[in-house]
Amino acid sequence: MPRVKRNNSDKEQGREIWKTALYFRVSREDGDKEESDSISNQREMLLSYISQDKQFQLVDIYSDDGYSGTNFNRPDFKRMISDMKSKSINCIIVKDLSRFGRDYIGVGDYQENIFPIYNVRFIAVNDNIDTFENADSAGSIIVPFTNIINEQYARDISRKVRSALDTKRKKGDFIGAFACYGYKKDDNNKNRLVIDDEAADIVKNIFQWFISGTAKLSIATKLNEMGIPCPSEYKRQKGQKYTNPNRLEKTFYWTHTTIHRILLHEMYIGNMVQHTQTIKSFKQKKNVQIDKSDWIIVENTHEAIIDLPTWNTAQRLLTADIKKSQYSGEIHLFAGILKCRDCERAMKKRKNGKNVYFICGSYKMYGKSICSSHSIRSDVLYEMVLTELKAQINKYVNFEKINIEIESSRKKEYNSKRYHDRHDDMCRKLENVLNLKRGLYEDLKKGILNENEYFLFKTDYDSQIKKLESMIADVESKQYINNEDKEEKRSYELVLQYRNASALTRELLVSLIKTIYVYEDKTIEIDFNFKPL
Repeated sequence: MPRVKRNNSDKEQGREIWKTALYFRVSREDGDKEESDSISNQREMLLSYISQDKQFQLVDIYSDDGYSGTNFNRPDFKRMISDMKSKSINCIIVKDLSRFGRDYIGVGDYQENIFPIYNVRFIAVNDNIDTFENADSAGSIIVPFTNIINEQYARDISRKVRSALDTKRKKGDFIGAFACYGYKKDDNNKNRLVIDDEAADIVKNIFQWFISGTAKLSIATKLNEMGIPCPSEYKRQKGQKYTNPNRLEKTFYWTHTTIHRILLHEMYIGNMVQHTQTIKSFKQKKNVQIDKSDWIIVENTHEAIIDLPTWNTAQRLLTADIKKSQYSGEIHLFAGILKCRDCERAMKKRKNGKNVYFICGSYKMYGKSICSSHSIRSDVLYEMVLTELKAQINKYVNFEKINIEIESSRKKEYNSKRYHDRHDDMCRKLENVLNLKRGLYEDLKKGILNENEYFLFKTDYDSQIKKLESMIADVESKQYINNEDKEEKRSYELVLQYRNASALTRELLVSLIKTIYVYEDKTIEIDFNFKPL
């Protein structure tokens, strides 16, 4: 590295006076040792260093606490370089090269190119580098090796940290800096989430409004009119230093996108969802989205805000073909659940005078060469669906039967784990016997068994296999029956929520019905979201 020109410094009684900057940096992310590399220790060491020599005139101190050395995107580092370019400083002192940075190429560029251009003296105390007193120190063969080791150390630490965090994620521990809206960190355990009642009530309202037919944009508008702060603003008001990188500057209100994300978030049913983003490398801190198949999801780690039936209904509606009505206005009663029986395309609403009709979407777009109209009047459809739903609800309203069935289901559900464990145990035994049988022929060929022993063992193994297969089939049939019982229990609980219904509502429809199919002869077929009786 070229020698710094001596005429760049001021002089006092024939000695150079250097306008000096002290730079400190520490980051646990880089594996920095908390004690020896702490900001206070670096400060104490470098202040002591310059106090022993009057040639150093301290201009400013620059400190980046919590910033990785793998890149130079650090606030005080950038301020120091700006001061260097404006010639406010001409000497930079650090404890060692790793404090300046852990990017091998970047550190080398500053040493070999940038500092000489600006005639800046660079000192790394512990590495014995001083580009003024010993120009060769920066060009020593050990310097690039030191930079490489510093970078490799940061790389290794980054890998270990990510591995440790993934282990905690897979255990269901929350490792984020901020809990998602509706939750907060447990005061006694930062890796556990508890419900934030104030925000959780808003989340419940969002799901309820959406299921009842309110579009996402309308929900956002309603919350804004009510003066409810959006999630990022709510965190800020609670004193959290939270920033949303996806939010536009000065956007402190609810948006359609925010509502959509909340409706999709599996955290609200008690599942821990993490590792949805990652960084490209330990040097580049910009987050990139991870494919959903690689997310780390652990079920039942915290108390749910939204029950599973409500969640499932919301997810069905989010994937339904509702289009523009999702963004503004009220969603019509049958949106997303009404389909043509023949082509299975969504039915489209059409007005003819005072009457409202639904017709096949394929017919409306492409004509009768693709599908017929399947036209049905809205009020006729309404009455047909209401009649069928009432009939199903009435079949379920037999309280004595319901109580007996639910109690029976609970007992059978208690036995389900026992059946599951027994099934796994018998499958393992069956596989062991099959392996023994497979090895018989090899034992016969090797002379370990004679022919009589071979057939004796084979007969015994065949008998065991037949018995185990029969037992496995029996357990599987009982498991199937038990699953059927659980489905009946779920159906009872779902249907009875609406036993007093006298009219169709959006919530009633989407909760109890998956799809309504319309035939060309104006009859309908209903695919219920419960087990019909």
